[in-house]
Amino acid sequence: MFQSRAQSKRPEERKKFPWLKKAQDAWDLLDAGEVKDVEKVSESVAHLIHVIVKHQAEMNEIDQRARGKPNPEFRPFGLQIFREDQGGEAQLLQYLKGYKAAVIFNGHGSKQQFYDMTQVERVLDIVVKDLNERIGPDWLVIYGGEPYIPDCVTIVHAVRLLHMKYNRKVLMIQCDYFGDGEGGSLERPSTAEQFAFMQGGAAFLYKTEYGLSPSGFSTILYGGYHVENGLPVLCGASKWWYSDAVLGLGVIKAHVFLGGGHISTEEATHSESISLPLMYVPCEVKYKPMNTSMPSVVDMYGLIEHWANDNDLPRNTWFPHPPELQTDRESPTV
Repeated sequence: MFQSRAQSKRPEERKKFPWLKKAQDAWDLLDAGEVKDVEKVSESVAHLIHVIVKHQAEMNEIDQRARGKPNPEFRPFGLQIFREDQGGEAQLLQYLKGYKAAVIFNGHGSKQQFYDMTQVERVLDIVVKDLNERIGPDWLVIYGGEPYIPDCVTIVHAVRLLHMKYNRKVLMIQCDYFGDGEGGSLERPSTAEQFAFMQGGAAFLYKTEYGLSPSGFSTILYGGYHVENGLPVLCGASKWWYSDAVLGLGVIKAHVFLGGGHISTEEATHSESISLPLMYVPCEVKYKPMNTSMPSVVDMYGLIEHWANDNDLPRNTWFPHPPELQTDRESPTV
């Protein structure tokens, strides 16, 4: 996040996030290693800790932004964009009706990232072959909308492989803050690669929701649950792909989790509660948790590994039953 003096910080980030300049200055002071004043060093350390706690959401956002200048020529060919505020829900449902099957993919995000994409690719070889045999070769990939950034190895790297290597079409369900965001959008990507895997696919942009982070600060709600009137309710992308209207189509056949944090854990909980076939594959994280005094092997795979242990969930196989293209079972319902 913070860079040495020899590295240049993108000016647009400093304009959008005024707190970033002061934090970078504090980092520069510590990075130089030249200041002997204990009080100044202590103040800089305290300020950086404050920034990390208070602005974690914005820091994750900066990590997710592609490098480069937005350019409409980089818009993926054949990409359809549906917007909630322009009647996009009906368009989304109509689009899904064009497929007999769709599979949701979740996994590590920018906070922890994948440690070994070679392992992930081997897993995808097996999962794709299995899905092709069970639900046919023309299933749609659904995911939550991160842009492809080569050095930020999130679930989008797996989604990109599904398109580039296996010719899967992709449906992105993302908030309009990111879909139309500064520093690159679907209409004007920052690089040719940022959304190239969306060629021939579609995106549904819903109105951005805000809530409180576990630390009590305002943050964008990307998925999973949040609390309303004391009760957990679905939010972000989860609210849309688990909606009665979408599930009622009977198109979504399975949910694959390649590791994952709290959003993946909450979605796995929900998929299990509605008997949507899910497969959890443990995938080691690149950035291990640092906020625990007694780290364990379990921490190497993300929060979802703890959930899987607590619920005796089998790994690397379908639960509670495999997906089927045609089945006598009732469609999952919320």
